[in-house]
Amino acid sequence: MATWKKKLAFYFVIISLIMYFIHYTIFKDFYFISKYVMAQLGFLPISTLIVGIVINQFMANRQKKEMLEKLNKLISVFFNEVGQKLVFVMKEFQVDHQSFYENFKDIEHWEDRDFHNMKRKLLDYEYTIDINLGDLQKLKELLQQERQFMIDLLENQNLLEHDKFTDLIWAILHINNEFMVQDRLDTLTKEDMEHITGDILRAYKLLVLEWMDHMKHIKDNYPYLFSLALRTMALREQRKIKKSKE
Repeated sequence: MATWKKKLAFYFVIISLIMYFIHYTIFKDFYFISKYVMAQLGFLPISTLIVGIVINQFMANRQKKEMLEKLNKLISVFFNEVGQKLVFVMKEFQVDHQSFYENFKDIEHWEDRDFHNMKRKLLDYEYTIDINLGDLQKLKELLQQERQFMIDLLENQNLLEHDKFTDLIWAILHINNEFMVQDRLDTLTKEDMEHITGDILRAYKLLVLEWMDHMKHIKDNYPYLFSLALRTMALREQRKIKKSKE
């Protein structure tokens, strides 16, 4: 027990004895004092139960809720700064990404059960990645640009409450580390390409799942951020289509 707690307990005991002494001095009724003390000792286990279990559990739940809220805000910062860009860049490596993202076309109208059903579907979904379909150089530049930001995220203590998000950040940083040891991406060996394909697949699966949770969270709590996220991704898609026609 900390020293200050020992001192506090000692002072409380002294104050209690002084109050009992004053009571006895005034009323000369030791029988009442002893009966009162016994009654209080009898109630002590119930008091301990209420304070030690019920109230502590309530405080723990409240603290956990506040921690999760901080974590959700941290994840929102990630998607605002990096995550949405990564979804847009990495989805190009997915073989069936056009039909895959058709599943989300009505996401603005989804209810809780729709998010739940899609989450279950994503957990079992078999992704197929082909790094020749996307822009590796663009992905490399994005990851290098945001590397320090993601390292800073890992130093946030709130991430201890979310293993999956931590795994996502590590998976993304691993891809970046792979790129850092490659002088040129156009001279990758077959072994290097297979390894990077596996790294992108692992990170992409985690990214899509976290993106789903993030979209549900901001839809429920921050509708304006949800609207902005949808409009941002739609704008990026329009720019891509326009660029492909040029």
